[in-house]
Amino acid sequence: MPSRVMLAMVLALACAPSEGAPRLDAVRARDERTAEALIERHKPYHEAAHAVVAIALGVRVHYVTLNDFEASMDVGEPVAGGTFHELPSDPTDVAVIAAAGLVVTRELARFGESLAGPLCAIDVRRIQEWAGPDIADRKRAVHRARQIVRKYRGSIQAVGQALHEHRRLTGNEIAMIVERTRAVQGRSLR
Repeated sequence: MPSRVMLAMVLALACAPSEGAPRLDAVRARDERTAEALIERHKPYHEAAHAVVAIALGVRVHYVTLNDFEASMDVGEPVAGGTFHELPSDPTDVAVIAAAGLVVTRELARFGESLAGPLCAIDVRRIQEWAGPDIADRKRAVHRARQIVRKYRGSIQAVGQALHEHRRLTGNEIAMIVERTRAVQGRSLR
């Protein structure tokens, strides 16, 4: 069975064609325990970003899991956790939701973008598929995700902490956390 670092390198290769692709040597340079610890530390916030941005866009979230096996069974391929939501009415919103995980992972990583590949290979594919073939449309999706992530940073942090603690949250639990953090910040959900 391949190690998690090998899986990370394979997933990083899947991201290679994209702009700002992760450097494989950065993943290889760390030992397996360090790479696994970094992925585990960032995964709750990566998935929280997908869920919170989906909610901000008015998309119903079913659940978020950090359980690799559970997520892989639902997706049909090996993934490191997952956020499962309804299909938005605007197809480009799928790209924005996917980009949110990438945005947060890149902001959190202390070692540059070396962890973006292991956590976001599927996200990069979704951005490419749903934003369309035009690079300008893809950049717009990432830009829009970045704006929503900034606006909902407190909610993403709170959901990420809850995910870290519980490993799985329902869409209703996430919506309650978002509503609570937005109320504390004195802002409505929209």
